[in-house]
Amino acid sequence: MSIFSKHSSLPKVGLRPTIDGRFGGVRESLESQTMEMAKAAAQLISSTLRYPHGEPVQCVVADTTIGALRKPLRARRSLHARMSACRSR
Repeated sequence: MSIFSKHSSLPKVGLRPTIDGRFGGVRESLESQTMEMAKAAAQLISSTLRYPHGEPVQCVVADTTIGALRKPLRARRSLHARMSACRSR
C-alpha cells in the first residue's frame, strides 16, 4: 500500500482570483474573464503537476473573485469549504 493512498492527506493548490477593485465598469466587466482565467490556470496546474505517485495535483478555485476589502475573507472561507469538500470525496 502506498503512503499516498489517503487522498485527504495530499496537499491541494488553492487559487483566489484577484481583480481590480474599482467599481464603475472596470471590475464588473472583468469578473467573468478573471474567473475563466483562474479556471484555466487550475486546469493547467492539474494537467502539469503530479503527486509523487503520479496522480494529478488537485487544484481548487474560490467561487468568487477578490476585489474589495471584505472579499478576501469571503474567498478564503469559500476556498476552505471547497478544499474540505474535496477531502470528503
